[in-house]
Parts: sequence; structure tokens; C-alpha cells
Amino acid sequence: MNNSNATFIYSYKKFGLMIGYSLLLMAICAGFSFGYVHKMIYIPTDVNLTFTLLQENIFIYKLSVLSWVFIFILDLLVSFGIYKIYKDTNIKFAKITTLLRVLYTIILGIAIFQLILPIVNNFINKKSIVYFESFTSIWTFGLIIFGFHLLTLGQLGFKSDFTNNIWSFLLALAGLSYILISTLKYFFPDLNEMTSSIEKILMAPMTIGELGFGIWIMIKSHRLHEDVS
Repeated sequence: MNNSNATFIYSYKKFGLMIGYSLLLMAICAGFSFGYVHKMIYIPTDVNLTFTLLQENIFIYKLSVLSWVFIFILDLLVSFGIYKIYKDTNIKFAKITTLLRVLYTIILGIAIFQLILPIVNNFINKKSIVYFESFTSIWTFGLIIFGFHLLTLGQLGFKSDFTNNIWSFLLALAGLSYILISTLKYFFPDLNEMTSSIEKILMAPMTIGELGFGIWIMIKSHRLHEDVS
């Protein structure tokens, strides 16, 4: 293998591993911060109970906020890695895909700031539920942008020799699912029951799309490492 090919494969390996491990760590952090802590403390229909639960779980709440900040950083790393891998496929499309994820990450950062406010205010606001409501609303809007990112990433995958078409399809399907669910949640909150039913159906492709892609690209990148060595 000549030096140029070795350098090319090494670059794909490096950024592929960065994307894969970052997505895996993000899934773990999100499972803790949103799947566990957020749902444990935030009771949408009860202001007083939310405040009480927040008071009783200050330490774990702070850990969850740190976890969200870590997710924010990892999201930026994934954005950079995606651009580096796909820029040679179609640089304009790669830029659009990357910018969509960066825009989503900025919106996520604004949402995370809402969760930092209870800490800044020393947990004394008895209507702390408003911070959780603001976080949910802002993040939901951001997930619409995230859906478009996955959709364009899937399209990039179809154009690239690096990405398996199965994962390209699953990414695009996950993107469409995020766009549909998040749009319904944000713009049509009165349709909550119908949205919940649709979300249960689309949860699998939404989860498998990006997380599965992360695991796949991590495995593929390790194999590229073996080829170089």
C-alpha cells in the first residue's frame, strides 16, 4: 500500500472512530441525563412535585447537567468528523450536513442553559418547572433541525463509497421520523396523544438510525486500522 493510500485510510479510520465513540458516549450520557434524571425530576403536570424532586436530587441533577455539557461537546466533535469523512464525496453537501448539525448543537446549548439556571439561582425558585419546560420546548425545536441533518447525512451516505446503503437508508428514515415527531410536538401540542402513538412506532428507526450508524462506523474504522497495519 503506497503512502497516499495509507494516509487516506488512516484519516478515515481516525475520524470514523471519533464519530463512532462520540455517538456511543452520547447515547450513554443521554440515557442518564434525559432518560433517567430528567424524567425522574420533571413532572409536567405538577409544579410543586417537580420542585420537591429537584430539591431532593440536587447532586444527581448537577451530574446530569454536566452530562448534557459533555453531550454538547461530543456533538461538535461528531459534526467535525462527519465533514472530514464526507467532504471528498460532495463538499457542498457535506458543508450543509455539518452546518445543520452545528446549528442543532447551538440550539441544544441554549436548551442546556435553561437547565443550568436552577443551579445559578441556587435551587430557590419554586416554579423551577419553567426551566424544564423551556428546555423541552427549545430542544424539541432543535430536533427538527437534527432530523434534517440525519436526512442529508443519509443522502451523503448514498453518494459515498464509504457508507453502506443500508445505514444511509436508516439515517434518512431516522431523519424523517425526527422531523415528523418533533414538528408535531412543537407546533401541534394539542395532538399529544396521536404524536405519542406515532412516536412509539418510529422510536426504533429513530434510535437505530444514528446509534446503529455510530456502532457500524466504529467497527468499520477498526477494520480499516487492521488493513493499514
